[in-house]
Amino acid sequence: MDQKVKDLLLSEAENHKDRLVNLVSKLTQFDSYIGDEKEIAHFVKDELNNIGLDVRTTDVDHDLIKKRKEYIPMPEDTSYEDRPNVYGTLKGNGGKNSRPLYLFGHTDVVPVDENTTWKYPPFSGQVDGDKIYGRGSADMKGGVGVGIVALEILKKLNLKLKGDVTGQFVIEEEAGGNGTLFAALQNEFLSNGACIMLEPTGTHQIMVSNRGAQYFRITVPGTEGGTEYHREIDSAIDNAYMVIKIIKKFSDYRESVVDHPLYKHERTTKVPTAVGRIMSGAWPSTIPGEAVLEGTIECLPGENIDEIVEEFHKFILSEVSDFEWYKKNKIKFEKFGLFFESGITDPDHEFIKILSKSTEGVDLEKPKIIGGGGSDLRLPVNINKCPTVLFGPGGGPIHSVDEWVSIDQLVKMLKICLLTAVDWCELDG
Repeated sequence: MDQKVKDLLLSEAENHKDRLVNLVSKLTQFDSYIGDEKEIAHFVKDELNNIGLDVRTTDVDHDLIKKRKEYIPMPEDTSYEDRPNVYGTLKGNGGKNSRPLYLFGHTDVVPVDENTTWKYPPFSGQVDGDKIYGRGSADMKGGVGVGIVALEILKKLNLKLKGDVTGQFVIEEEAGGNGTLFAALQNEFLSNGACIMLEPTGTHQIMVSNRGAQYFRITVPGTEGGTEYHREIDSAIDNAYMVIKIIKKFSDYRESVVDHPLYKHERTTKVPTAVGRIMSGAWPSTIPGEAVLEGTIECLPGENIDEIVEEFHKFILSEVSDFEWYKKNKIKFEKFGLFFESGITDPDHEFIKILSKSTEGVDLEKPKIIGGGGSDLRLPVNINKCPTVLFGPGGGPIHSVDEWVSIDQLVKMLKICLLTAVDWCELDG
């Protein structure tokens, strides 16, 4: 694009700073927990309609997504009625070679622990200096606000782009991505397009991949009895401790053999395998007859998570096979709940180069291209073959007390999205 257009876009972003701050503050005031996205979805729909975009809403089809391996199990009575995904499109002039851009955000947030104390109420959207405070301000009401205001500016300037620019605002990301899964199955992402998931990475890094993951459950047997017999019987807790040591051994083995250029920035753990929950015992003075371990195992791009889980399972069975307690009563290994395939966008893709150039033009520093953890990136990449990245306004600490998003980062990301939209979608004439 020529310098005149670039200067216009950057100037408009600065002029819309107050609008962006007010919008993100308002979005943060919605306590849009998973299952309660109705109000914020309708608010976003009204915002997009007021801009003058082509607006659509779609309720997730539970029966459809349940048929897919990517589906994250939800209770059978989960209702998707009137808590829709919302889309607003600024239509381009079309043409055979036009390329759409998707500005993606999710409207749900994780719960707030009632026993915590916040600097400001968690749904206040309080503005203090460079920060907007509140649950979901960084993850990711800030990204949602950037997407909406970017569309507003592009509509106002009437720049006549070739490709469409669509804001995609989905539900239930925090539960694993069923809203995005439905969008992918509805072909909301096209292979000739590109998607910016405006997650709170900060402008210094672009994440082009996600790890695969699978929750596991291991039931470890023992012999129930009073504590006075603890030297004579097998405690399920003692046996579980042996299994945990084996899991740690496998985790160390994986760290020693796996490698990927996008994960060299990880200082200690490239690919997690760990226990997150231990459940055992019914009474303080009774040795338990069973202990249940739950955890997660992950894989890097290029690896198959099902194959890694199978390797993990065989490793555990081999290691426990000589234990006397195992010879009497076997462990039970299960996969359950969360399942993520790994996904990756080619770091050399033209879209990544355009996005990096736009970032350099705003931040005066080239962003690092790295890999990330589990995310919805895998869905448009694997299902729709749509180049997708995680890249959005930074803040801290997400999912935590006193979460905040940086106003400076919001404005920078708004500028980057505007420059990227014009360079990727291209001006018509």
